Amino acid sequence: MPASESGSGYTAEQAATFRVPELKDLLAYADAARAKTLEYLKTAPSNEFDRVINMPRFGDVTVGALFTLVIVHQAQHAGEIAYLRGMQRGMNK
Repeated sequence: MPASESGSGYTAEQAATFRVPELKDLLAYADAARAKTLEYLKTAPSNEFDRVINMPRFGDVTVGALFTLVIVHQAQHAGEIAYLRGMQRGMNK
């Protein structure tokens, strides 16, 4: 998808046209994003997390608040996946 889009708020028709990348490409992207994030966290001065940035959907937020949002958001998705997995497998599997 274009870099200017996030996929959020897509209609069913728009979502249906999305081509899912190959697993190897998704894993490579995740590895690269993790490496960049760790590099950033290791070198960022402590006051970096107080820096205010503008996020189009959220307005002005601190870098620290944005990291918190990302971590919580990921945890919510992990919970959703665990719930669906339990629904598919049953409670005793």
